[in-house]
This record gives sequence, C-alpha cells and structure tokens, in this order.
Amino acid sequence: MDHFDQKLFSAVVSRDVEDVKRLLGPIDVRSHALQPALSKCFVESAGRDASILHWFLEVGFDINATDEEHDTALMVAARGEDRTTVHITDEKLSKDTINDGYPSTSVECIKSLRELLDRKASLNLANKDGRTALIQCVQNSGNVEIVELLLEKKCDVLAKLHSALHYAAGRGQTKNVNLLLTAKCDVMAKTIDGDSVLHKACYAGKIEVVRAILQYNVDINCENDENQTPLMMAAQAGSLEIVSELLSRGADVTKRDHIGMTALQYAVTNAAGLSVVESLVEARSDVQNSCTDEYSAETVLIHAVISSSVKVVEYLLARGAMINAANKDGQTPLIIAAMYKRHDMLQLLLMSGASVEAVDKDGCTALMKSVIIMDKKAAELLLQSGASIHSQNENGFTAMSLAMYKDTNFGKDLYARFRKLAELEKSTTNPTVVKQRTSSTMEPIRMGDFVYLSLDENMALGCNGFISKHLQPTPVDSEWEEHVFRIHPKLAYDHVDMSVVEHPYFQISDQYAESERYI
Repeated sequence: MDHFDQKLFSAVVSRDVEDVKRLLGPIDVRSHALQPALSKCFVESAGRDASILHWFLEVGFDINATDEEHDTALMVAARGEDRTTVHITDEKLSKDTINDGYPSTSVECIKSLRELLDRKASLNLANKDGRTALIQCVQNSGNVEIVELLLEKKCDVLAKLHSALHYAAGRGQTKNVNLLLTAKCDVMAKTIDGDSVLHKACYAGKIEVVRAILQYNVDINCENDENQTPLMMAAQAGSLEIVSELLSRGADVTKRDHIGMTALQYAVTNAAGLSVVESLVEARSDVQNSCTDEYSAETVLIHAVISSSVKVVEYLLARGAMINAANKDGQTPLIIAAMYKRHDMLQLLLMSGASVEAVDKDGCTALMKSVIIMDKKAAELLLQSGASIHSQNENGFTAMSLAMYKDTNFGKDLYARFRKLAELEKSTTNPTVVKQRTSSTMEPIRMGDFVYLSLDENMALGCNGFISKHLQPTPVDSEWEEHVFRIHPKLAYDHVDMSVVEHPYFQISDQYAESERYI
C-alpha cells in the first residue's frame, strides 16, 4: 500500500493526469483503508492541477475529505498559490518527480476553486488551526478574485477571534479589506491577544487600509492584552502617514503599554524616522518616560541610543531628554552606547556633555564596559574624553585590570594610549600614585597583589593602572611574554572578595608556581 501511496502522490505532484487515472482506475475510492492516502493526494491536487482534482471528483471521491491537518481541497485552492514544489518527508519519493516547469500563478487554484464551489463543497469548515478557506486566502495570496468568489457563495465572514478581516488588514490588502467590510465582517472583533482590526492595519503600515477602517468609528485608543494601542503599532511600523492620521483624530500619546512603553518608545526602539519621532514629541509625548519593566526600565533616550539614529538622539537631547538618566541597572545612555558598540552615539553623547565617569550598579564605567567587550575604538573615544583607567568597580576591578585579564596586548595598548594622551595634555599632575587602597588600609602595592607589566627600568605597572617605582619584576622566563604576570586571584586581589567560585568576568587558572607569585 505504501508503494501505491508513493506513486499516486508522485503523479499528483508531477501533474501527470494520465498516471493518476491509471492508478485510480482499478481501485474503490471509497475504501476505508485507502482514505488517508487518497485524501492527501486529493487535497494536494487542488493546488497542483485542476484536471487531476476533476478526475478525483468524477470517480466519486468525497469533496470534503481532509488531510492530516484537516485542510480540505477548497482551503488549498483558496490559498491561491499554485504549487510547483513540495517539502518531501518521504525519503523514497524522488525529488525528480517534482515538476518545476510550471509558472507559480493562481490559474490552477482558481479553476479548482470554481469546480469545488459549483459542486457545493463546504465553505466554512476549518482546519486544525481554526482557519477557513476565506482566512487561508487572505493569509496566503490575498487573491481578490478568490475572495470575491467565496463571498459570492456567502461564506461565513464572522469567524471568531482572528478573522479574515484581521488577516487582510494585517497584510495591507486594501481591496480585500473593503470587500470584507462591505460583507459586514465584524470590524470591532478582537483576536485572542486582544488585537483589533485597527491594530493589525496600523502595524502593516498601509494608510489606505487604516483610513478604510477608521470610517467605521472604531475606538482609536483601544488596547490589546498588552495595553498596546494602534498608535504604538503605527509608531513601531514607522509610518508617518498613519501616525499623523491617528494623532489628527485624537490618539493619546500618553498611553503606556504593560511595561510602560509609550508610542514614542516604540518609534525609537524600531528605528522610526526623525519625522515620526518629531510628530509624537510635538504631540506632547514625554521624552523622559521610563519603562516599568522589572529588568531594565529603559528611558526613551536609552532606547534611541540602542536602536535609532544620531539625528533622533540629537533631537531628543534638544527637546530636554536627560543625558545621564539611568535604567534600573544604573546604566546611563553613555554606558549603553559602549555596551552596544554604538561609536556614533558615544561621540554624540560625549560631545553633548555625558558624564564619562558615571557608573552602573556594579560600579562599572563606560570605559570598563568597552574593555570587557574589547572595543578598542570605544575605549579610545572615552580616553580622549578623560575617562579614568584607575576607577574601581564594586569588585575592585579597574579598566586597566580588566584589560590585562581579557588580553595582555589589549591592556598594553590601552595603557600606552592613556600615557600618550596624558603627555599630549601636558598634565602637571602625575596621574599615578605609589599607594593603593586594599580591603582595610592604605599600603604600598605588592607584587603578590596585582598583575604587573614591566614598562621601563625599575618601573612596573599594576593591573589597577598605577605605577610603582618600588618594585622589581620577577625575572622573565621563556613562558612569559614581555614581563606580563598572571597571578592567582586569591593573591592578586586582597581587596576583592574572591570567595565565589567563578570570576565575575572571565575564567582564571593558576599557571604559576607558589614561589613565582612574590618578589
């Protein structure tokens, strides 16, 4: 039987009418045992070849038979997508049986659909996903002729939850939306997620569809289950026309969704153009708004720094957005720019007066964040703006120590750039000191406490960025490169709590002997 199934399906896919006739000729198409195979092939034929579908019907096959997904031939034909290929799951079925020579048009589908409708195929059956032939049409090809044929036969346009109108609006199918509205499809209906037809239309970004729906006096500020409004969807789509249309009809820019985001935040998060942002701000959207999300609570400016353009961020700053306002993690726009490698934003924020030494809840500066991800360009920009390599985070790490642990060459480059900038500035104050605070007292730096890099004769650089002239580096052997020492963490940081098993930034192993840790 498997051999028969395989041959019949291959003939249908290949659009070989004569082979289908030969295979169906000697069998009883009403045989219960053959129903699964025959149903699969019959339903498939509706998207392949109208003459094959016609032959199935001529030999008395059930017009409303369904495949494993409960799709009927009418549903497949209504999709309006003539199939020229198929995903083959049966390894025995050769790909050579698939005929790619036919153009992918809806000609065969429409022929099949007309015959099925003439023979009174059930219009309103739904598949496993609850989708009728009408829904599947607008969900797939959106073929206007097919929609008209189904509506002429009085198919049910009042399907519950996600209706054909929702799908048509969500795909920007202007003609189909007008057809469905004329057919009295419920314009007030909502999906299982609470989306209105207007939500779907705004997200699709088609102004003609939005205007057609607005003629029916729908609630312009209706909210879905996540408290999102149509204006938020339009802002997310970046459509100035739709945003302007909604604002002119009284859309509320102060509405916030379930995590506190406004339409303005949807716009900047999705990289909407400056004109969209301007229209929302001019309508008095709050440029200082912060999300209420328990994990981040990002501000409008932070969202813009992550996802938007320099022009948008410039505009927000000009309209009063607070340049150092942080999220729940204490991360300022500058720190965020460093984390996301937004060098353009870093430059803008630094030029606009952002605090270069602002820290997050872990005490990390923007420079530390750029070092952690080894972003040399960002580190350079921050150093040029006076970022300190000496500041310590909550774990006692500095930008210099992080750099040395991440990559010794990166650390050396960072320090070299720091020294070069210091010389260029002709600073009169020595930026380095001999002493460094430990966990409880002020005492000289010890070789056992830090990782050191030999710089000049009788000088050593601590991983905290400080110079000491009182230390002599351990003699270098063949395994060590240019006097760089990686010291066991329990000895390297007596001012850092290293009781945790895992290092907060990177994995450390003890590569050196006990005697090599001290001078």
